[in-house]
Order: sequence, then C-alpha cells, then structure tokens
Amino acid sequence: MGVLTSRVNKTDDAHRLVKSVYDLRTEEQNGMLRGNAEAAAKVRELLRGIRSQAREARAQFDGAGNAPMMHSVLEEADTDRAQFDHYTDIDRAGDSLLGEMQC
Repeated sequence: MGVLTSRVNKTDDAHRLVKSVYDLRTEEQNGMLRGNAEAAAKVRELLRGIRSQAREARAQFDGAGNAPMMHSVLEEADTDRAQFDHYTDIDRAGDSLLGEMQC
C-alpha cells in the first residue's frame, strides 16, 4: 500500500505542477496582450508558486531519474522569471519612448 500511496502523491504533485505551468502560460499571454502591471504581478505570483511546489515535491522525487527533472523545473522557473522580467522592462521602455514621441 505504501508504494501505491507514494505513486498517487507523486502523480498529484506532478499534475499540480503541470496545471500551474499551464496557468502561468495563460497569464503570460494575458500580460503580453494587456501590458498591465496586474497581469505581470499574477505571473510573478504563479512563478513563486511553481518554485514552491517544485521544492516541496523534490523530496518525493528523489530517484536517479527524477531528481534532475525536478532540478530542471526549478531552473526553468528561474529562467522564465528572468525572461518575463526582461520582456516587461522592454515593454515599459517602449511605452516610455512612445510617450516621448507623442509629446
């Protein structure tokens, strides 16, 4: 019964991570289309949640093949955060330049 419980818990954790990543991608698209601070804040919140979930799940996924994958999830979350921050910086700079051109 312990093996079954472990697999169910791992599956649940993996499903929660996949759903969070799907929600993240949706919010990233909303942020890019709308270009508002609320959407960007939601993306950052989702990224924090994904990192938190991955850290919690990492203890369960301790097998030789699973540990690198969980580490990869954490690295990708960091990369995604950096890329999204870069995009929002560029978007803000573009808005600023557009404002200057209109004056």
